[in-house]
Amino acid sequence: MFLLLLRPTAILLLTTTATSSPLIQIQNTTPSPICYTVESTTGTLPVDPTADCPGFIVSANQTITRNPSPDFRGAITAHRSLKKRGARHELSFDADRTWYNIDYEMGMSDSTLGPLDQRLQVDNTDSLAGESDCLAKANAAWEGTSNKDELLGFPKYLKQGGDERLTHVHMDKEAPSVVRHFFQVTADFGGYVVPGTAFAQKFGGEMADNADEKSWEVDTQEMEIVAY
Repeated sequence: MFLLLLRPTAILLLTTTATSSPLIQIQNTTPSPICYTVESTTGTLPVDPTADCPGFIVSANQTITRNPSPDFRGAITAHRSLKKRGARHELSFDADRTWYNIDYEMGMSDSTLGPLDQRLQVDNTDSLAGESDCLAKANAAWEGTSNKDELLGFPKYLKQGGDERLTHVHMDKEAPSVVRHFFQVTADFGGYVVPGTAFAQKFGGEMADNADEKSWEVDTQEMEIVAY
């Protein structure tokens, strides 16, 4: 389900010149290839399917571009393998602007999504969605976390090393509410792990409200995904 289109969003407006047609640049800075799969509710985005990847592959240290149709509303999901989902990059192009966010509900990986020209918001804050280092983001909040023992009871999602710092973080659709709360609220990831106020009754108001803040709008159609 393409949840970006279904839930309320907190909109951050930029004042810039509109571009003529959508463009997505995808940069893989990692030493391994990444398979990206494509979903859409409207419009199309070119793919180059192979036996191992139904979407397209971006090789290690490679940068490619894709030109979606002007009405593209969908998602581009990173996979280290078809069994290991990463971040889901949601984009919606409409006229002269783009709505976008990153979804960690079914997978987590080091990735950002934002304007290709790296423009700042009007208040001079970063316009990037996502996290370039998910483990570092989690560790920044870990020392002050009061329910560590409860969270470490779910080693599929969080593991701690001998120095009492996290050594592993993960997300998927089976993650319990306490894990989701840590990533969404305590660590304040730059994406969402719960789908927002549309599902507030299931996940709780605090998490849902935080998730609603993790969507952006810019008046450019040139966007960039970077994998770290």
